[in-house]
Amino acid sequence: PGIEITEVVDRRNANGFLEVQVSGYNHNRKRKVFDYRVEWLDQDGMVVPTHLTTWIPQSAMPKTNFSFRVISPTAQASNFRIETRANKTSS
Repeated sequence: PGIEITEVVDRRNANGFLEVQVSGYNHNRKRKVFDYRVEWLDQDGMVVPTHLTTWIPQSAMPKTNFSFRVISPTAQASNFRIETRANKTSS
């Protein structure tokens, strides 16, 4: 058992930036820590250059739901790609 992503919702906010909310569930009996990062894509599918594309740690308590939200750095972002990886400090 592990982390399951159950829903990804996106919308354009009033300022024209893309907002993404990721929801999931930790099936494990221990707290899980993982990292995520978002690559923002323009209308042609090209990566929007930004220094904000960094790995961010996320914690999920045992047998509970979790969520996180990210906002694009520019209104030119029209799509996104989310990557996850195991956090090396995770138990």
